[in-house]
Amino acid sequence: MTVVIGCGAGFSGDRTDAAGPLVEALLGYDAPRALMFESLGERTLAAAQLRRFQNPDSGDEPLLEAFLAPILGDCLARDGSGRQCLSRR
Repeated sequence: MTVVIGCGAGFSGDRTDAAGPLVEALLGYDAPRALMFESLGERTLAAAQLRRFQNPDSGDEPLLEAFLAPILGDCLARDGSGRQCLSRR
């Protein structure tokens, strides 16, 4: 079985516009698809911890909404499968 995976971000602070073209490409496949945002790698854990010390409710990725807002509607409307969004946290 083929699974198609795209990566919309490689680190915290990465471009927030990269996922749009990936969603278009992923929706063209007739196979299980996934889009990931690798924004909580080892390189960014220290910065995330400092943000959480300042505001414990801030979460780990300050750009999460900016990553997801432009693509979430297309993913839900055009895929229609009820797939879940997965996260490391």
